[in-house]
Formats: sequence, structure tokens, C-alpha cells
Amino acid sequence: MAKLTIAFMVEPGPLELQGSILAHSLKLNCKDDFQIAAYCRDIYIDHLNPFTIEMLAQCGATIEPIKNPFEDNYHAGNKLVVADLDHGTDWVMFMDSDMILLKEAHFLNLSRQGHVSACVANVNVWSNEDKDWVRLLQRQSISDLPEKISLRKGDQSRPLFNAGLLLFENNGFGKDWLRNALDIDADASLKNKRPWLDTIAIPATLFRGNGYPMHTLPSTWNETTALQDDETIVLHYHGIRSLGDHQRIDVVNQVIKQSDLPFEGVVRMSKFYSRQLEIKGNLNRRALRHASLALKR
Repeated sequence: MAKLTIAFMVEPGPLELQGSILAHSLKLNCKDDFQIAAYCRDIYIDHLNPFTIEMLAQCGATIEPIKNPFEDNYHAGNKLVVADLDHGTDWVMFMDSDMILLKEAHFLNLSRQGHVSACVANVNVWSNEDKDWVRLLQRQSISDLPEKISLRKGDQSRPLFNAGLLLFENNGFGKDWLRNALDIDADASLKNKRPWLDTIAIPATLFRGNGYPMHTLPSTWNETTALQDDETIVLHYHGIRSLGDHQRIDVVNQVIKQSDLPFEGVVRMSKFYSRQLEIKGNLNRRALRHASLALKR
């Protein structure tokens, strides 16, 4: 029977709160044979709060250090490093830390041998100019541009996929994804790579001659806060403030109350992390660049 590793980042600051919520939602609702692996850059791992470590340990999660090889410690490069690791299971799923599993689910039901599974991106945030795509894909010896697809908000674009949830076999995609991202990052002629490097490295990896077919998932597996409904399985909420803006706090509170987390809801949990634990940063906003907070305690 196949086994799954679910991997995500947890670093000092907002990701401590988000990682704790994600891990407990997985413990509550994931019905696969799985293990949880949390990762932190080695320069910050000693600054994780003991309470965060305890919350993750309750879910059986390991916390391991990684080294980020990207210039300026490019934060989205962390997931590429994690994807490259051998997790010792048949399948690996990387999830952004600002996600929550809302209902019982089998992620391995999404798996297709040899394929990568992900949702189509909402919009093209990089470039829709063919000259940019030609340059991107030629570096990977891809001569033909892939056909355009409809992104979730209706735009026509060369294929782009949301890098927040990726399911793949533990057999090479992660290594190719990281290698291609480093190669793209080094190309000065490719503009506007940051912070979209992880996203644009996906098609550069998929469409090579020895690439990986994409298994496109329904949006219910990676849904935005604004579009969440009763069919949503994984909520990609980006920040607690967004939950409030879109009246979705009760949705997350229901999961928290059913889990082993010692909180009545996400707002009280956020206040505890901020006030009692003195974790720095605005924990209610989107956590994009936060790791430098670790050294300011």
C-alpha cells in the first residue's frame, strides 16, 4: 500500500501559527497512510518557539533543517529544496503552510503514476509574451510552446499551475524542479522571475522530452478564501485577515474545535501566538517574507 509524505515549511513568525493549524487539520482529516514533515532553514531552526514544536509533535511531525541555495535566500526556493529531498515514501505532497484540510480526504486518490498533480493557476502573474516563454522553455531544450489553457479566472495562457499544492512520486520530479529553477534564476535575460520562480519552473519541468504529464486537479483541492464553499477540500487562505474579510473564520474554527489544538478558534489562537508567545510579525496577514523576524526576538 502506498505511503505519502506531506511536507511544508514552518519558520519563526507567521508560519508557526499556520503550520500548527495545517498539521492538526491533516491529523484530523487526512485518511491516507501518511507522515508529516516540516522544514525550516537551518539558520532559523533554533528560533522556533517550543510551543510550536510541541504542537507539531502532537501530530507526529518531524522538523528538519534545510539549506536554501538561492541568492538572497529566496523564500519560495524553500519548497523546491524540500521537493528535492528523498522522503522515504512512495509519494510526496508539498503544501503551502497557509492551507487547511477542511474535510476528510484521501490525497493518494489524486495520484497518477508518472504524473504530477496540481491545480491550474488563477491568473498569469509572470508573462503572457511568447518571447518570454520561448526563452524559458528553450533553456530546458523545449522547442515547441505548449498549447494555451484557460486559467481559473478565464485568462488564456501557456500552462501555469498553482505551486501551493503539488503531489508527485518520490522519483525525480522534485530534483528536476529545483535544478530547472536554479537554471532559470541564473538567466539574466529572463525578467520578472521573482517571486514567481517556483511557478514558472513547473512548466519548464513538465514539458521536457523526459518530462512529467500533469494531472490537473479540480479547484476544490486548492481553493481561495473568496471562492470557498461546501465542496472545498483544501482551503488556501493566505492569512487570517483574509478569512475575516470573506467571512470564513467559522469554517476554520470548526476544524480547530474538532482537532487537538487547545484553542476555541483561529482568532484566539493568533492572539496567543502573538501575545503569550511573543512571536513577531503581523500573524493575521499573508506571510510572504517573514524569516528575518526570527533573529529579532
